[in-house]
Amino acid sequence: MKTDVIRTGVGSTRYMAPPALRGGLQPYEACIKSLVDADRNGYHWVVCHDATDWPTPSSVWNEKLSDFCRDAPDPNGVFAMDVAIAGAAARTDSINFLWGPIDLVRRAPVNIAQTVLTLDHATRGRMAVMLSQGQQNHMRQYGMPRAGTKDKLWDGVQIVTKLIRQNTPFSYRGRVWKFDNGQLALPPYGEHAPEVFVAGGFGESVELAGRFADGWVDCPPGLDQNDPSVFAEKVSAVRRHAAGVGRDPDELTILTLICVTMVEDENLIEAAIDHPIVRWNTLCGTASQYFYKWGLSHPYGSDWTYFRDCIPEWVSAEEFYDVCNRTPREAVRKAQFLGTSEQVFKQLQPWLECGITDVLVYNTAAMVSVAHQKSAVEANTKLLAKLKGRKVARGGLKA
Repeated sequence: MKTDVIRTGVGSTRYMAPPALRGGLQPYEACIKSLVDADRNGYHWVVCHDATDWPTPSSVWNEKLSDFCRDAPDPNGVFAMDVAIAGAAARTDSINFLWGPIDLVRRAPVNIAQTVLTLDHATRGRMAVMLSQGQQNHMRQYGMPRAGTKDKLWDGVQIVTKLIRQNTPFSYRGRVWKFDNGQLALPPYGEHAPEVFVAGGFGESVELAGRFADGWVDCPPGLDQNDPSVFAEKVSAVRRHAAGVGRDPDELTILTLICVTMVEDENLIEAAIDHPIVRWNTLCGTASQYFYKWGLSHPYGSDWTYFRDCIPEWVSAEEFYDVCNRTPREAVRKAQFLGTSEQVFKQLQPWLECGITDVLVYNTAAMVSVAHQKSAVEANTKLLAKLKGRKVARGGLKA
């Protein structure tokens, strides 16, 4: 739905923190509290990742890695966030829940649509879903092949949006799915159906977002080669696809989950750049081909991506520290926005001018140490305060 000012949001990961940082709460209650706190802090969104494990291997989640990890639960003990959303809904009033990214491999389109509509009622109309091709680490070790995800996403986005938006039967003949007079008779909670977003910068993902979905999700700067012109072209393509089927491009949401290593205390920045957690997330956040375009080497070679090739739970401590040590320092600045909230705000400006409507922050610095975590929370708050209510820039992006 159209917004003229930028909306802001955060993620829900407090359950990963040690007991002292989560106020002594048990992990599930800490997870729910982080959703509730996002509501109380006035954010528009809270993103609830659909995952079976976390990017950081369990093999290194200990005090050697960071004092943040001391007595902390294994980060790969991830909750089913659809259940957590329902639990938090009764304790919140205005926050919108964004569930995803969700692939079309682990669930059939009808299962996703039914869950979203159910959560739409549980949240009293504050539900949205983000669909994508999905990550290997949520599938392969559980016996689910990732092959065909592109075609499943193509069909799934169209089926899910129809099931959510209409409660009359329809048929569909796609690349994978064949639908015969299928329907969900459950109507949305309110006047508007839950929003459906498509994540990813591949050509068909961008096309799906423009033609069928309510918006598009991207993760700059690394996934856009640290080049705002690449991001701008993707936004323009989304808008062209929307206009091509008679939709109003201005009605689409352009949501970014920005990747940052951000602390408010400048004295902590250099230590963050050199920390294994930040180096690992640098590897995970950018395909290796872009390292070579930047004139840098990559420890896994020139044809490696986290989404396709990495199973973190299969990575030993020896491998983790080895590849982190061989990740170029310069890559951290390329794959993430880096610095204080003021410095990151300035770095983000060219992307904002491309038409971003919504910003959520993913800050890897928060896991470097307890001191970094406190400074990162302060920086997140200041950056989001600078962004909230800023006018959306749509000039020059008309299809």
